[in-house]
Amino acid sequence: MVSLMSPVQFASAVRSPMLDLYELLLALDPARFQQEARPKLREGLASVRDRLSDIVGRVEGVELADETRTIVSVLKDKLPNTDGAKELWMTLREELSLAYEAVVAALRSHSVSVPSLRPTNYVRNFFHVGNGLIVLLMLRFMPEKALLWTATSAFLFVWTLEGTRRISEEWNNRLMKIFGAVAHPGEHYKVNSGTMYVSALFALAWLREPTASAIGVAVLALADPAASIIGRRFGKTKLIHGRSLEGTLTFALVGAAAAIGAVYFFHPAAPFFMTLGLAALGGVAGAITELLSGRIDDNFSIPVVTALSCAGLIHAVAMQLPSL
Repeated sequence: MVSLMSPVQFASAVRSPMLDLYELLLALDPARFQQEARPKLREGLASVRDRLSDIVGRVEGVELADETRTIVSVLKDKLPNTDGAKELWMTLREELSLAYEAVVAALRSHSVSVPSLRPTNYVRNFFHVGNGLIVLLMLRFMPEKALLWTATSAFLFVWTLEGTRRISEEWNNRLMKIFGAVAHPGEHYKVNSGTMYVSALFALAWLREPTASAIGVAVLALADPAASIIGRRFGKTKLIHGRSLEGTLTFALVGAAAAIGAVYFFHPAAPFFMTLGLAALGGVAGAITELLSGRIDDNFSIPVVTALSCAGLIHAVAMQLPSL
């Protein structure tokens, strides 16, 4: 019998199986996938398929049900046998991730929260580091006026792209295909991390604190990918927002090292105690910000919060270290 379930009720009903699907997709991540886990994964995915199929089979006229049916369809057509090769499981993961993120975006419009995926992407990690190094060179050697002009132009450009891809689905698909190697699946349906990163650089440029800004950029560039890799591969102790204790500790340590490098890059003769203080503050502020970043993209929050924290420390000792 078809129920009279409202969109909000439907969103609430699918939340539990979607959370289970999230955990299964984490286990399907290339950095975590284990061949011996295939029977358990198949059982779990089949259970999610049946539960979602039962829910969508009892409603009519609910738009969200269409996205949910796509997940059911993928699991019906592409779920490998327990002895299926890894390539088959990774193909399933790729298609299932896109379908999953479509439902996540639809649920968000009904104020139902389900986490987005952050799958292992080594190309994205290297891209992250490379961008950070380029920005550090710009902060160090580009005149302030040129830096402000560049940051403002980039800010306007990326937000123009964001606006136009919301108008045209075809343009959105084309952009996501162009940047597919470095994009997360969920960025098809929301403001992408690159836009948020450029927005952070815009804010840092107008902060006009080169050393503090450099620390924020360096911490994000090095600590975020390091924490991502360690957290996915070795993270056992879960915290919040999909983070792990192991990943957070890695972030703090690598962030502190990145902050030391940034300070000495800008001020080779900086006093040791000041460098140590900025390193500790940069690593801890960045790690805490990454841990607490839920709805706010951490590509924006990490560099901005870290830079502001370090700028505060620099100003606190400005009389003793006017060069900073």
